[in-house]
Amino acid sequence: MRSAITFLLAFALLAGPAAGDEKAPPRKPLALRVASFNAWLIPLVSQDMNARRDKLAGCVRPLALDVLCLQEIWTPQDQRRIATALKPQLPHAVPGKGGLMMVSRYPVVSSRFIKFPLYEGLNFSERIAGKGLLEAVVETPAGRMRVITSHLALAFGPDNPRTKQLHFFLRHLADLRDRPLVVPADLNTWPVEKGRLTADYQALLEPGLIDANPPVLGHDRVWRPGKPTRLGWPRPDKKITGWFPDHILFRSGASGTLTLRKFAMALDTKETAISDHNLLYADFVLTPAPTRKKSKK
Repeated sequence: MRSAITFLLAFALLAGPAAGDEKAPPRKPLALRVASFNAWLIPLVSQDMNARRDKLAGCVRPLALDVLCLQEIWTPQDQRRIATALKPQLPHAVPGKGGLMMVSRYPVVSSRFIKFPLYEGLNFSERIAGKGLLEAVVETPAGRMRVITSHLALAFGPDNPRTKQLHFFLRHLADLRDRPLVVPADLNTWPVEKGRLTADYQALLEPGLIDANPPVLGHDRVWRPGKPTRLGWPRPDKKITGWFPDHILFRSGASGTLTLRKFAMALDTKETAISDHNLLYADFVLTPAPTRKKSKK
């Protein structure tokens, strides 16, 4: 009997821990480059539309992006063309309504489009645009990350529909704190007016979002915006200042931390431009949250 028990104990030690007791190796931090680009592909309106669309993949490829959020890709045909052209580098495409789409280096495990209500004050073109939010969860080697893009109406003044869309957007993401979140979007929200932060911009920061291109408070206590993010079309010889429709915002979540390393613009010169907007990108490090050890009973 004793020899049988000794044999079983020796066998268990040699076999190692049971499959259920094995611990997965900890995930390592991951460098990520995320971009936002309003491609300005409006049928019958945008200038040089087809030529600019066909250049998009070649212009984006050298940037080595991991996730690209696009606005104003209005037709399904253009979405398919762009997804096919970008597939070698960004094989996972998420087509959306309202001119939105997203492409990713890493698999997309879920996605959804949420349409804005038809707020009073929207003009005819904004009403037929069907704008909203495109949300996706991306499976990276460092864990899952949520990405949300949008394109708010171009409307200002008191009680304007863009501000109502903005608050709809903020209510949606307020409780999405389970995963790290990146928001590359055309929000048409100016950060600074007359040296002060705008109320809409301050509302953007209330749910804990961090701006990758934040305004700067000078020694004179006057706020000044970051880099202008739109230059017009055709490209002027000199940069136009004061346009700030595009943003990249982010925050960490329960499953991981996002750290900003760099914010930059591309496709922003007279020679490289393919839209009336610049392409914005941000370099992050995604660090998984430490795995909690189960307490022994």
